[in-house]
Amino acid sequence: MGSPDKECELLYIVMEYATGGDLARRIQAGIVLAQKAEGTRFSEAVVMRVFAQVCSALHYIHAQKIMHRDVKPANVFIAGEGELGQCTVKLGDFGIAKMIEGTGQANSTVGTPSYLSPEMCKNNPYGMKADVWSLGVAWYEMACLKVPFSASNLPAMAPPG
Repeated sequence: MGSPDKECELLYIVMEYATGGDLARRIQAGIVLAQKAEGTRFSEAVVMRVFAQVCSALHYIHAQKIMHRDVKPANVFIAGEGELGQCTVKLGDFGIAKMIEGTGQANSTVGTPSYLSPEMCKNNPYGMKADVWSLGVAWYEMACLKVPFSASNLPAMAPPG
């Protein structure tokens, strides 16, 4: 235990159980159906509804000066069962999130490689826009049922320049 005269700041995040699983599972199910020629991609309306909900969550946490740093389908949780377009989605897993102060930038390279912004891949300082990049990659994956690009190592993920 610390001494009583030292101020201790803790951040607790509590979420309810996501009965519908996560978006990564729904995307994987869509891939399986598409491969069997039994299904199609998510409709534009479903993609936009889910996108709007996650954009709202990201906007809120950024306003609180919290950078998520791991936005990806596996961290988008589904409340409710049944058709995705009828469910509520919530951004979760803040395990590597960072509270931003001062310059509004971070330096450590954390997250899932396919969703990292170019500046993170190059190990450069990055800000809240890195979360927006990850969001774009995640929504490309939802719309197309595949990530927009992949590479065999982290430096190869970053565009030249």
